[in-house]
Amino acid sequence: MWVETTIITFYPAAAFICVVVVVDVFVVAVVVDVDVVVAVAVVVVVVVDVDVDVVLVVIVVVVVVVVFVVVVVIVIVVVDIVVVVGVVVAVVATFVVVSAVGFVVLWLLLLVLLLLLFLFLLLLLLLFLLLLLLFLLLLVLLAWLW
Repeated sequence: MWVETTIITFYPAAAFICVVVVVDVFVVAVVVDVDVVVAVAVVVVVVVDVDVDVVLVVIVVVVVVVVFVVVVVIVIVVVDIVVVVGVVVAVVATFVVVSAVGFVVLWLLLLVLLLLLFLFLLLLLLLFLLLLLLFLLLLVLLAWLW
């Protein structure tokens, strides 16, 4: 019965967590790519020396992208927390009822979840460092304009 319960509960839960993590990484990668493109566009505008109206449009675009990034990151974090807590509760409920071996599996699952959380926090750190770079670039651009 323990093997059947493991197949029914644990593997789908682990697969679901993996899918969520892959989607998170993809979304963060897309957001980082968009930020890099915007930063390069700002640098090109400054180097080419176009008029101030275009520069102000680029500044607005950068601000909009930064707000978008912050909102996306907040949504990702909230959804991940809900999903992970739901999966952990389902697995715990199943294994505690079935056998004491479930506690060992539960600790292993929690270690994996902590590792995934650590990796996701590293991605967030990278994202915020990129946002800081964009902010500094914006300050340099504004100082250059005035």
